[in-house]
Amino acid sequence: MVMPERNFHGLRPQSDLETPNGASLETRVANALAKDGSLDASNIVVIDVNGQITLRGAVSSKAEARRATEVAGSIDGVSSIVNDLEIVAGNG
Repeated sequence: MVMPERNFHGLRPQSDLETPNGASLETRVANALAKDGSLDASNIVVIDVNGQITLRGAVSSKAEARRATEVAGSIDGVSSIVNDLEIVAGNG
């Protein structure tokens, strides 16, 4: 079946089909952090803005903060990382 092209007045609607890495990129990064055995990602929030990943929350050491950046950077589709993690002794 052939359908006529839709006409939009103003801005085209946004959808996950137009930006397939949107929310799924956040999910993929969060899942990779959760699966990594060298850090506790339970207090890390992942935010994606056009491939730039921001990591927010708390970890227990600088080593965990560095590892979170490494893991996030290993995910396909991540263009840059902002590590906004706070080091909190006794976290986790």
